[in-house]
Amino acid sequence: MTQCYIQTENDDDPCICDDCGETHRADELDMVTDIEERISPGEIVPAGQCPSCGALAHLVNPPEYSAQARLQRYEGA
Repeated sequence: MTQCYIQTENDDDPCICDDCGETHRADELDMVTDIEERISPGEIVPAGQCPSCGALAHLVNPPEYSAQARLQRYEGA
């Protein structure tokens, strides 16, 4: 069994459960168990696992991690 979670920039970032629809702060989510069996290649990695029902939860406003977004951040600095 594997466990995984992503580290968010802010622990209070809102996350929404894919199943029950409840909203939790990122620091309230559980680690995702057996992530390799629960997501497919190319799918957005969840922020964690819903503490209420155990389904995957994703950030409500995910940051842009593309190369273009990174370039724009560097240009703005």
